[in-house]
Amino acid sequence: MFYNKVMEKIKTVFFDVDGVLSAPNYFDKDLGKCTIGFSDKVWLEFLEENKEDSYKDCKVPTYIISFINDLITKGITLYVLSSVENELEAKAKTKFLNHNFKDIFKGYCYVRTDDQKIEFIKDFCRDYDMNLDECMLVDDTYMLLLKAHCEGIKAVHIANILADLV
Repeated sequence: MFYNKVMEKIKTVFFDVDGVLSAPNYFDKDLGKCTIGFSDKVWLEFLEENKEDSYKDCKVPTYIISFINDLITKGITLYVLSSVENELEAKAKTKFLNHNFKDIFKGYCYVRTDDQKIEFIKDFCRDYDMNLDECMLVDDTYMLLLKAHCEGIKAVHIANILADLV
């Protein structure tokens, strides 16, 4: 099976948070209901107001749990690799992750922009003497995944996990 052939090389998987490990769901007080997100300006205001509780209404997608359990069973090391606007967003994501994924990830890695994720993985591989094709990035941004694929990193869109294609 193609899946097993690809997965037998993978040693480390990096997961994005928003839209991958968390289903976006934020309470918008102006609307009086939950929303899937905000403009950048409103998001920063939301963060400032809600601080580390900014992700409190977000849920863990159930399909991701079985995928993660499968990776753990295979002995694959898991990391979070997510972009954040500032330190407060990193703290909010960390609180969400600690609450929902206790002792699952070896580390939480934060970068400023999505494009920095590829460079982070390349640096990680250099630091740990790994090949790029031993790493997988699970994300929901198609263009980022295409760039990762072109660099030699196994790129998996969250929809492929949903469709059981990984």
